[in-house]
Parts: sequence; structure tokens; C-alpha cells
Amino acid sequence: MLAIPIEQRNLFLEEGRRRAARIALALTPPINDAGIKAPQSRAKILLLLYSAMDTAPDILAVIYRAVDSMNAELPPDRQLAKAAETSLLGAQSVLDSLHLVSLLIAIEQEVADTMSVTLTLADERALSMKESPFRTIQSVASYIEVLIAEAQNA
Repeated sequence: MLAIPIEQRNLFLEEGRRRAARIALALTPPINDAGIKAPQSRAKILLLLYSAMDTAPDILAVIYRAVDSMNAELPPDRQLAKAAETSLLGAQSVLDSLHLVSLLIAIEQEVADTMSVTLTLADERALSMKESPFRTIQSVASYIEVLIAEAQNA
């Protein structure tokens, strides 16, 4: 389990509570002619949940929390910058392959914990793409956004 400073965790929980309250209002079932609340399907609830979220900033925040965890383990001269254009692969990256895999696992865990979506980032699909989705923080975020959209439509 990754260590997240208590202040960050509390801020995140508070934002989650506010977001949950807004979503709960949106999900309140309508009352039909008989005065009975009509149930909503799980798919409709999930669709409303994801549409209520502005996923791009949320995904970057998730990645930056994973970067913070990774940076806590790295020496100062090898730490990742929390910027969308930060290179994760190639000569410009400060990560070796082991740290890249660790970062991807940390991101998967953060996505699962904060967005309740289980993803596998480093799968056959990602590894066979012409342009790696792991080039930069932004490319990882874009790939996660695609995976979440696919999960919504499944």
C-alpha cells in the first residue's frame, strides 16, 4: 500500500464526499404515477457517475499522487516532475524499467481506490501499440481516459 500524507487523504476524502452528494442528488429515482420510486439500472447509475466527473483533471491528480509515492522512494536527482509533459520512457526519463512498472502499478491502484475502476495498464494491447501510451504523463492520462470510456460502454 502506498503512503499518502494524511492532509492529502483528508482533502481527497472531502472532495469525494462533495462529489458523492452531487451525484446522489442526480441519481434520486423519479416517482412514478403510483407514487413509487422507480429503480435505476446499475449501468445508468454508473453512466451518471462518470458523466458527473470531469475525468481528465481527476486522472492527472491520480497520476500525480502515484508520482508523489514514487518520488518518495527515489533520490532527489531522479525524481519525476509532476507535469503532463514529463517523459516516462526513453533517454529523457529518469525512470528505469523497474521504476516505470512500479509507477504503472501505483497508478492502477490509485485509479481503483479513487475512481472505483479496475484497469490493467501494461497489457498486450498497450505494449503492441505503435506509439507507447507510457511516453509521458499526459499520454498515460489519455490512455486511462480511453480505458475508462471503454469500461463505461461495456
